[in-house]
Amino acid sequence: METSRALRLATTAMAVAAIVPPAVCEAQRVGMSPEQSQRSTRAFVQCMVANRKQLSEQYLGATEPADFAKWRDRLWDNVRCSLPGFPGIGGGWRTIQMPVDVERGLVAEQLILTGRVTPTTEPAKPAPYQPRWAAVTGRAPAVDEMADCVAASDPGGVVALLRSDADSDAEKTAFAALGEKFGQCLVSGATLKANRLSMRAALAEALYQRAASPAFNSTAGIQ
Repeated sequence: METSRALRLATTAMAVAAIVPPAVCEAQRVGMSPEQSQRSTRAFVQCMVANRKQLSEQYLGATEPADFAKWRDRLWDNVRCSLPGFPGIGGGWRTIQMPVDVERGLVAEQLILTGRVTPTTEPAKPAPYQPRWAAVTGRAPAVDEMADCVAASDPGGVVALLRSDADSDAEKTAFAALGEKFGQCLVSGATLKANRLSMRAALAEALYQRAASPAFNSTAGIQ
């Protein structure tokens, strides 16, 4: 399963910069700081999901690589969004790059924040983990399993995290509040090597999948 790829997007008076390190130079070329680059990418995904909610759900619901690749191509095909307020180099086609795990997390986060799904905020005892999406998330299995456990045991904490701005003090506070759950949910013998962006993405998708497909997860406390 590929972990990242360039996506060809149509933008209006805006160059969408990448959120992965190799593209920092591109962000700088169009006068964007790394923080602006991340915010613009989030804004682009927000716009894309708002216009393609059903495709976004099909993209996150696919469990087989070939099926996922099909919906991924359809979701990102010829996306047109205008992002005022960010420096750019004019209209036309631009490319962005992001790891597939982050990409999925950003889509899941927007579906949650826009009310497309409504996660419960009541804790539930995690059921045995069912790695239904393991072949397509681009994450280490231990990360997905831990995220699923955290989303079950402290869904309200994950919601608070997703409602915080990326790289803000509120996000740091939300991560700190989940710290104990990370330790409790990490598989014995596993080590966690993930930055906040990747961890937030894993938690967003875990919470989304539990709300959107409760039959494949613990059903206790799920609305």
